Amino acid sequence: MSEDNDYFDEEYAPEEKKKNEPAESTDEKELRELEKVTINVKFNWLRIVAAVVCVLIVAGAALWVWMYFWVPVVSEQEQVGYVDEVRCEGRIFKTFEGRLLTVGMLYDSVPDITREFSFSIDNDSVARDLMRLQKTGRRVAVTFKEYDTSLPWRGNSTRVVMKFEER
Repeated sequence: MSEDNDYFDEEYAPEEKKKNEPAESTDEKELRELEKVTINVKFNWLRIVAAVVCVLIVAGAALWVWMYFWVPVVSEQEQVGYVDEVRCEGRIFKTFEGRLLTVGMLYDSVPDITREFSFSIDNDSVARDLMRLQKTGRRVAVTFKEYDTSLPWRGNSTRVVMKFEER
């Protein structure tokens, strides 16, 4: 070995350039080395479109569930009548259910019981107070929200009483 290569092993010694090949520039060397370590991934448009469609379907279903079940207050109303029955029922979700006998006026201002009005109660204190008033003969005005559909934890009825007032 010559003195110039004292510090190099044979495997680390620079290769002799072939005389027939043109010299490779540093940019070409970097590109060739980059191709060795880079994994070529083909863009699969079908997978991307399928993923976007799935995300849109899930987002649409979530929006529909949110609009239909959690924000569906159709109206807020008041109904006047006599409390006929208030009971606690349910197997998993215990909810208060009630029935009000509504009052209509005839031509000579004689009250006439016209129909039953079923409702659910979400507040325990309101339910206990209405239980105390049932079948006492006192008129009650209940304020309720009407929903599109009923939920098990909200009650069996689409009408949920928020408060009441004796009249």
